[in-house]
Amino acid sequence: MNPVTSGPYIVDRFNPNEELVLKQRDQLWIRHHAQYRGIFPVKNWIYKIIPDSRLAYEHWRQGKLDFISLSPDLVPLVLKDKISDSRIVKASTPGVSWSGFVYQLQHPVLKSSHVRQAIAHCVPLDQMVENAYHGLASASVGPFSGGVSATAPSVRAGRYRWSIELARAELEKAGCTSEGLSWSCPGGKTEFTITVSSQSETAKSLALQAQESLKKCGIVIQIQLVDSAQYFERLHAKQFEMAFLLWSIGLAYHDPVQHWATESIQKGSNFGGYSNPDVDRILLDMTKAPDLESRQKLLGKLSQLIYRDQPYLFIADRTQLWFGINPPFRLSVPLRKYSLHPSLDSLTIVRDQLKKSP
Repeated sequence: MNPVTSGPYIVDRFNPNEELVLKQRDQLWIRHHAQYRGIFPVKNWIYKIIPDSRLAYEHWRQGKLDFISLSPDLVPLVLKDKISDSRIVKASTPGVSWSGFVYQLQHPVLKSSHVRQAIAHCVPLDQMVENAYHGLASASVGPFSGGVSATAPSVRAGRYRWSIELARAELEKAGCTSEGLSWSCPGGKTEFTITVSSQSETAKSLALQAQESLKKCGIVIQIQLVDSAQYFERLHAKQFEMAFLLWSIGLAYHDPVQHWATESIQKGSNFGGYSNPDVDRILLDMTKAPDLESRQKLLGKLSQLIYRDQPYLFIADRTQLWFGINPPFRLSVPLRKYSLHPSLDSLTIVRDQLKKSP
């Protein structure tokens, strides 16, 4: 494993399922820039690969790890164990990641947008997000909803609200007829399987809540737990009906093509097979946008189209990140000083660089 990089660190060694070790580059070009001087003092980073978040938490709590990103399912443990505030760093981070259940749009029933819209009406998102994310996320209205400027106001105003009556109306538009516990639609019954990674407590919580809520609408859900390796194999092979995914958006100039373009069905992250000619046209226009403001307007239009089509059951936008640190490490250097992501302007506490305390 010898990836080509231009950053401050290179791969020293990589042991799958165990650890990744990075060492500082000997000749680091960025050292010649005064504004970056001294911000990369750590010589080596050792990333321990621990798929089980609770086991990773125990290692950190016992002082075996210097730093950990705390997933939402660990928040109750942090509170229960009364972890000192000095060991927890909280960051306000709207717009940096979102999650949801992706649909396999080749499915004979799920290919109907009315069926997907019915599902959106059947889940109490605010309650689900609170139960699964413990205050670290808000209900989503699309893949760009965390960054307010990127989401058209009409999308928020037209949010799919929890309503069994509206769900029934959408199912009827799809040509479905009620059969008591489920619906019979062109292509089959409203009986689907949600595939989630067995290592994700958050995904399991959301799947269980969706299962319970959708049952009230006559939509039957089975939950399939698979290990991480098998999970990603199924995604790439498109061997799923619904599956939980979490995406980080990245920089202000992140490229939505990999998720939403028709061309990305085969060679991108468009795992559900979403295709909309209007979306493809906007994506092309975005590559020609003369400035950020023009691009943001196009992103708003894109958000409207995607949210209307519901290729995902959009669940949550992360609004806060928690990190755990152990002495003698501390966090310093404001992240916003080096970030190009506009939503990070509201960052409150988080820092991007670990340093040894004097």
